[in-house]
Amino acid sequence: DTSLTSKTSSKAVSHVLPLELTQVSNKKGLKGMGAIRTVLVLALLCVCRARLQAARGILSIVNQCSHVRASENSCRRHALGRPLRLVGGSGDAESDPAKMMEEGERLFAVAMGRRKGEEETKTTCLKALVRLLMGGNPMDLSAGKKAALLEQAVDMFDSASVKYKLQGQLKQAGSAVMRAAECCKNIRDRSYEAADKFLSAANILKQEHVQEALNCFSRSADIYMTDKDAINLQAAARIFRDMGGLYEQEGDNERSISSYQRAIDLFRADGVPILADGCLVRMAHLAASSRNFALAVKSYKQLIKAGDGSEGQSAGGCSTDELRFRSLLCHLAQGSIDEFQTDFQEYIEADLSFRDSAFAQIADKLKEAVVTKSMDIFNKQVRDLNGSATFDRSVSALFTLIKSTLSREGEEGKRLEERLATQDDEDIL
Repeated sequence: DTSLTSKTSSKAVSHVLPLELTQVSNKKGLKGMGAIRTVLVLALLCVCRARLQAARGILSIVNQCSHVRASENSCRRHALGRPLRLVGGSGDAESDPAKMMEEGERLFAVAMGRRKGEEETKTTCLKALVRLLMGGNPMDLSAGKKAALLEQAVDMFDSASVKYKLQGQLKQAGSAVMRAAECCKNIRDRSYEAADKFLSAANILKQEHVQEALNCFSRSADIYMTDKDAINLQAAARIFRDMGGLYEQEGDNERSISSYQRAIDLFRADGVPILADGCLVRMAHLAASSRNFALAVKSYKQLIKAGDGSEGQSAGGCSTDELRFRSLLCHLAQGSIDEFQTDFQEYIEADLSFRDSAFAQIADKLKEAVVTKSMDIFNKQVRDLNGSATFDRSVSALFTLIKSTLSREGEEGKRLEERLATQDDEDIL
């Protein structure tokens, strides 16, 4: 009778319960374990309603009974099943995602033994009831009910996430999924689902909350790489590829390149070289546009080597001629004419058809523009290439660097000519 705990004070309840137990036992013919279970339900109701003094009184009653043994399954069914779900229960939580989150957090805290104050005392009482039913042998709450509590918390967080999405509150939705992932991580044989949920949270958050998304991506990848029950190198590689894109979007080129490199290594370790080369292309383009020319040229040459014998198409998706062209642009952008000439000759020897390609002719003209400091020749090559698919952000950045070099050297040349002319006039005078 729930009115016993809702309308009666704790002190009164502790005195009334023995009589109530006797009445219930006599009316229903409950003896032995049946009586103990009846007391247990009343005790749980007291704990649920924070009637801790009454709960302690019931414990003393149960402790004096002789029929205190039960099987583990019976213990979990009667001590750790439905009554516990009454704790903090509220019909309002079914429609309010904030209350769902609150209930999920409460369940998670109880399962992990992190409650403080009154809640901690409640958990202690529940454990005491369990020990009594087991005949004095304590049962680890984490073995049975911990998983059940965490399952309930996962359901709460998932439901809250759906409602937050419908309300357009993406940050809250992502946070809810992240909390569900943390619950799954603490449930045996659910680490793979935890990784999936961290990944889902990252995809929700990445549009507007990049740092939170990167944190979720990292946690998901860590599970895929280190948890023996969830090893999936290709999934981890895809995550690092996405992280590289986010870092690039945020302008953090160093971390972006690092993420791309980890993705490349994982794809290759998992035996997927095509996906590895796709990341290598992105890393090479980023390295070129961020003036890391050594890494860019090295990456382009790796892709060229991977594309040898594939009828001009590299594994990275770009044509082999285009990759050669981009590597040559890197040499021109840093003013390395000797390196340009060496690689240009090497590419022709490896593939004679490259000499007659449009990319080779443009690269050769650009070299001429740099050597002769001719802005006219440079502008003509830009016009010829502009509008093509090759003229992307990284190529545009390289052309800008080449142009700045020409402009600077052109101005220095003019100033030198003026100084020489002035010196000649002075000598004449």
